Amino acid sequence: MSKSSIEFPDIWEPGINREAWVEWVEYKRDVHKFRYSTIEKYWRKAQRMLTACGNADEQQAAVDRSIGNNWQGLFPVGGLQQERISWRDL
Repeated sequence: MSKSSIEFPDIWEPGINREAWVEWVEYKRDVHKFRYSTIEKYWRKAQRMLTACGNADEQQAAVDRSIGNNWQGLFPVGGLQQERISWRDL
């Protein structure tokens, strides 16, 4: 996956793991043929999905797990009661 093939706006949600975000966006594009809108409000909302998974290590773990399982969504890792992160919750 080539990072140069996606144009990333300079919009970063506080606390986002940038490397995990880039990996996630590339995965979504390459595997699921999905592109996030780069309009600021939609880009931030999409990034909140990742930051809701926790700290930088937890965000990376969520991305790794979702990619490893070929999932289309991000899910927090750990705990017995894992909940799907919904756009409505952000």
